[in-house]
Amino acid sequence: MGEGSAYCNLGNGYHSLGDFKQAINYHNQDLSIAKEIGDKAGEGRSYCNLGNGYQGLGDFKQAIKYHNEYLSIAKEIGDKAGEGRAYCNLGNGYRGLGDFKQALKYHNQYLSIAKEIGNKAGEEHAYGNLGNGYWSLCDFKQAIKYHNQDLSIANEIGDKAGQGRAYGNLGNDYQSLGDFKQAIKYHNQHLSIAKEIGHKAGEGRAYGNLGNGYQGLGDFKQAIKYHNQDLSIAKEIGDKAGEGRAYGNLGNGYQSLSDFKQAIKYHNQDLSIAKEIGDKAGEGRAYGNLGNVYHSLSDFNQAIKYHKQFLGIAKELGYRVEEAHACYLLGGDFELSGTLQIALDYYRSSVKLNNDARGLLQFEDDWKISFRNLRRDAYTALWKTLASLQKTGEALCVVEQGRAQALEDLLKIQYELPTIGSREDNVTSASISSAVFTQTLVLAIESTKIHFWVTRKGRLSIGEKK
Repeated sequence: MGEGSAYCNLGNGYHSLGDFKQAINYHNQDLSIAKEIGDKAGEGRSYCNLGNGYQGLGDFKQAIKYHNEYLSIAKEIGDKAGEGRAYCNLGNGYRGLGDFKQALKYHNQYLSIAKEIGNKAGEEHAYGNLGNGYWSLCDFKQAIKYHNQDLSIANEIGDKAGQGRAYGNLGNDYQSLGDFKQAIKYHNQHLSIAKEIGHKAGEGRAYGNLGNGYQGLGDFKQAIKYHNQDLSIAKEIGDKAGEGRAYGNLGNGYQSLSDFKQAIKYHNQDLSIAKEIGDKAGEGRAYGNLGNVYHSLSDFNQAIKYHKQFLGIAKELGYRVEEAHACYLLGGDFELSGTLQIALDYYRSSVKLNNDARGLLQFEDDWKISFRNLRRDAYTALWKTLASLQKTGEALCVVEQGRAQALEDLLKIQYELPTIGSREDNVTSASISSAVFTQTLVLAIESTKIHFWVTRKGRLSIGEKK
């Protein structure tokens, strides 16, 4: 075995342990040797591994840079299998950046190459990644379709690990649909296979997913039990990222039981590990969770501090959807602390970011509807705050903007009508002044309340009824 290969193997070993910085160090040494001896295949391998290392650190832009260099070399030397792997890795990198459309493009290229060269395992992997991409777009029906194709090929080629992974992904799909019982069924199948083949990391993930399933059912004690099993395995195999994930889930479980002291303890442990291993995405998640606990304690100053840190990391990583969520959380903090104007600014930012992300879906109108429905709380918070600030006309415009978006998407789906015009921009009360000529009643439902606007001879009034 050559010196370069030895560095490569050491890097892969540290990668498996979650020590991505050390892995990157060894892969850089492998790359240096490959360049020195003119080994193009080895150079490509090093770029691929470096990309995976930076992806593990959450630095997706750097990861994409290395995967593109790997792709270039694979094409140069005619390595179709390597080209497919590069497309796969690029897809994962763009998914990490939140550019799901680009991610799907690369995973489809990976799928095409896998079919061309008869790589059934690669085809299976591509279907799994496509399913994950559609899951990220909230198109759970399409995600289930691809994850079932992943499962079918795994069964065909006898890939037990692939079967387990597919069951886990299907469980996550059904969990996102709110069908927690079906999700738990799939996660138990994943767990059974992981135990059968001795895949401890998969076993840990299955326990974590089962915990999330029971959390969704409101059985928080059972959820905590599974998250503790996930934590135990993560510690056993030295999976620091998994350990952090388990702490975060345990924090959420204890928060649901109103044991906020314990929740804060676990979220701080999650945060500590994320910083230790350089997991910026995990660090942001921990800040967000800590902010949520302090929000529940009505300590809004502390909640704002943590949610601002969550927002900062989301911006740094280019996570537009996470940025929108962080703005929504900050809006809630400022709203309940009585600072409505600042709350309004954050809610505006959240809705704008959601509209921008929604716009990237272009003509995929069913995705747009699912995307907006999943984030409707931000839209509701915006018009409610506008109404509280006596911005009655603008509040009505926000409500109507949502209706227009949904109606236009439905018309395009059912009747293939062309787009009338952009509905994504913010609207002001001036927009409706010339449109209101007769008496009109507009309703909006929020939980157990009905909010209503009445227009009469150019005048607008608002009210609510429980």
